[in-house]
Amino acid sequence: SYFLYFGRLSHEKGVRTLIEAFRRMPDLQLKIVGTGPEEQELIDYVRSNKIKNIEFMGFKTGDDLKKTVSEASFVIVPSECYENNPMTVIEAYSMGVPVIGAKIGGIPEILPDGKTGFLFRTKDVEDLQSVVMRTSQLSEQAYKILSSNALQFAADNFNEDMYYQKLIAFHVKDKNEAAL
Repeated sequence: SYFLYFGRLSHEKGVRTLIEAFRRMPDLQLKIVGTGPEEQELIDYVRSNKIKNIEFMGFKTGDDLKKTVSEASFVIVPSECYENNPMTVIEAYSMGVPVIGAKIGGIPEILPDGKTGFLFRTKDVEDLQSVVMRTSQLSEQAYKILSSNALQFAADNFNEDMYYQKLIAFHVKDKNEAAL
């Protein structure tokens, strides 16, 4: 089993914080999927510090990405910027993969702590490490509950019909307010 980050490799995504946390947990595996302006710097940092439990997998899409995500124990979203609704959370949930996410922006709104995954304080290496360690010690039953909750959250909040109904409701509300 492994933990997974997938997305852009840039400062605001918090990948450096993630790497520092896993540097302190050499027995836990982290896979990083993606590319971006900090890619080579992060690879060099991991290499020069002889961090053996972190693997950079490059850019992936389609079935290859789906397979990588679906086989992860947890997806980690360590953002240090105010993201509204990260697609990585939605994609993980749709495959029943719980998420560990930073308490910033819209992440806490779509990641009910303890139900579909866990939150940690943004930019806090120690708190992230503590949460990851706690998740690595979950019972199989506790993990299955998180996974099931993630699937249900996706079905309840991100399905096509639900999204359409929410858009229509906003449109009607805007029209009514404009008429006043």
